Amino acid sequence: MDADRWIERIAQSDERALDKLVEAFYPEILRYCLWHAPNPALAEDAAQETFLKAIHYFDRYVHRGKFKAFLYQIAANTCIDISPPATPL
Repeated sequence: MDADRWIERIAQSDERALDKLVEAFYPEILRYCLWHAPNPALAEDAAQETFLKAIHYFDRYVHRGKFKAFLYQIAANTCIDISPPATPL
């Protein structure tokens, strides 16, 4: 099943569709977070937080493209938020 069908079913409160969506995208989001977070533990936290935020803001998602892009944007912002501030030179 593709992401669009899962999203339709999630909008109808289908928890199994939500589980399938997370299973499908978690490895990609974790890989992204591992690349952008300062360490693996924070990357795992960021990946989990990405999905929590996606679920929390699901009602704000407007289908204008791929749901994956929505997840990646959340992951990017989450990785920025968890990263320590840069120290001035």
